[in-house]
Amino acid sequence: MIEDAGKGLENFNKVFRVNPYKEAVNIKNQKQLDRFLEKYTPALDYDDIAFAVLNYARSDYLTQKILKDPDHFGAVMILLDGIDKIGGAKKAWDEYNNKRTGVLADFNGMTGYKIPNRTRQSFKTFSNELAVIRKHFNLNRKPKPFPKSLRNSKNK
Repeated sequence: MIEDAGKGLENFNKVFRVNPYKEAVNIKNQKQLDRFLEKYTPALDYDDIAFAVLNYARSDYLTQKILKDPDHFGAVMILLDGIDKIGGAKKAWDEYNNKRTGVLADFNGMTGYKIPNRTRQSFKTFSNELAVIRKHFNLNRKPKPFPKSLRNSKNK
């Protein structure tokens, strides 16, 4: 027994780093969440945690509240279908900005989507958000095929 007294202290001076983000990914239930919060954020109360979660959801409203919500799936598909029927995102954007009607106004009413203010960069912002929507549902546009006339031609 005396021989074993010093065993177990070999790693006493070594630092073992734990990545809290890796631990956070593995949380599956309320009990694990409570242990995680006690370990990494002991000063936060439940109201502080709720406030932080709301700020996170608000900062990325499109993804967190519209795209990940199954109740809004139909509205998103109506938007994308309407944009295709009108003839593109620019036409849908112009229709909304000129008349405050159209598929974009309907989408806003169904989901609470905040349409970017009409500025120089606002259509670009809307276009980028449409790209996020398409990417989320794997509806990215297929690349145009390279023209056959240029495929086999040799530089002369």
